[in-house]
Amino acid sequence: MSAPFKSGPGNFTFTLQPLQADFQGRFSPVHLCDVLLESAMLHAASLGFGFDDKRQAQSAWVLTRMAMRMKEDAFVHDEIGVETWVDSVKSSFSTGKFNVFKNGK
Repeated sequence: MSAPFKSGPGNFTFTLQPLQADFQGRFSPVHLCDVLLESAMLHAASLGFGFDDKRQAQSAWVLTRMAMRMKEDAFVHDEIGVETWVDSVKSSFSTGKFNVFKNGK
């Protein structure tokens, strides 16, 4: 049985850079994964579970799976808002979720 984790969401904003785009200026899914992982790392740090916290405890957290659905492409210089939260904690595993917004929508 998984228990809900009581914390507020983390909200982060990124402006897409040319190096994150393909030849058509479209945001690469690989770089979207980078943005989601960076958001998760920043949120974890704000909750006391960041890289430095885990290193001091001689432990780490590791991404084991990621799935995403994209409704719309993003392009260079679009602003991406990421909302992330811990959905549940079970034993030594947790489930994090994300909402991604383009240009405030």
